[in-house]
Amino acid sequence: MQERSYMRFRTSWRLRSLQKVVAARQSIHFLRRCLQHRVIPSFIRSRKLYRVCGLSKDGRKVLELELKILRMSIKNKKDQMFTQLKRCAANEHNCARYLETSL
Repeated sequence: MQERSYMRFRTSWRLRSLQKVVAARQSIHFLRRCLQHRVIPSFIRSRKLYRVCGLSKDGRKVLELELKILRMSIKNKKDQMFTQLKRCAANEHNCARYLETSL
């Protein structure tokens, strides 16, 4: 009986991993669209980099800096997503191996 509850827990954990991959893909899509249209998302805009750099709010240098941060955010999200995908693939392989031995 304990083995069944353990397998249910492991299955739900794997599903959560897949949900994280889907959420990361949606986030990457959103960030790419922001970059394509040169719109800065609020999580970057709210940092108020123009104050730190001592530049004007609507200056070109501030926009370039914010776009660089946006590109780095996209790269970071991609790395996170691919890490999650690798984990999901490894979990699927382990699950298939476990099912073969239990059958």
